[in-house]
Order: sequence, then structure tokens, then C-alpha cells
Amino acid sequence: MKALAKEKDLLEREKWDLRRQTKEATEHTGMLRSQLDLKENRIKELEAELAMVRLTGRGITRDRHAEGEQTRSKMFYLFL
Repeated sequence: MKALAKEKDLLEREKWDLRRQTKEATEHTGMLRSQLDLKENRIKELEAELAMVRLTGRGITRDRHAEGEQTRSKMFYLFL
């Protein structure tokens, strides 16, 4: 009789320990998910910034190219 009661108590403790571990794991999973979401959002922000920099850089390159052409044209006419 005492052995059965001891075994029951042990199983009850193990059950509650497993429930505690499950709760902690669930909370940890939620925390990890939040961190992952933050990282993914930051990646999207950086990708958008990078796209803007690339577009701006192309515009600057085109402007510089056009300015160079104008300068060469002006210089050509000066020597005529």
C-alpha cells in the first residue's frame, strides 16, 4: 500500500514537472518568435534602404555622366 502511494506521489511530481517544463518551453518559444519577427522586420527595413541607396546611386551616376558629356561638349565648342 505504501509503495503504491509513493509511486503515485512520484508520478504526480513528474507530471507537474513536465507541465512546468512545457510552460517554460512555450514561453521560450514565444520569446524566440518575437526575436525572429524583429530580425525579419529589420532585414526588410535594410533591404528597402539598400534599394533606395542603389536607386539614388544610379541617379547620381547618370547625373555625373550627363554632366561629363556636357562638359566635353562645351570644351569641344571652345576649341572650335
